[in-house]
Amino acid sequence: MLETIISKYKENISFVVYIDKTRHADERQWRHGVSDYITDDDIINVVRKATSFISKQLVFDKLDIGDEIVIYDRTNDLNIVCSLEASRDDIINIVIITVMKKRDFKPKSGTKKIII
Repeated sequence: MLETIISKYKENISFVVYIDKTRHADERQWRHGVSDYITDDDIINVVRKATSFISKQLVFDKLDIGDEIVIYDRTNDLNIVCSLEASRDDIINIVIITVMKKRDFKPKSGTKKIII
């Protein structure tokens, strides 16, 4: 089949991301004790590292709104279990369900895993 490129252009897409957390996630930040408390900054930093990958996966239909994902940070074994939701203002909400530091965490079936 003969194809002819009739145009090429670049479209910049910006994503606005809100990071929310459930009450359960807030409680689980203490699960490893005071000496290994998972701070909000820890969570934000890991989610920010994964945001570019998440946005590309959404564009290429590898992730969908409504999916549950776990973001795993190899540097500190932090797992962030979250879901992707959309607001009526076309803003993507990453809702943190729970957090834990565990090297070999196995999420529930159907959860997509992102390793950073």
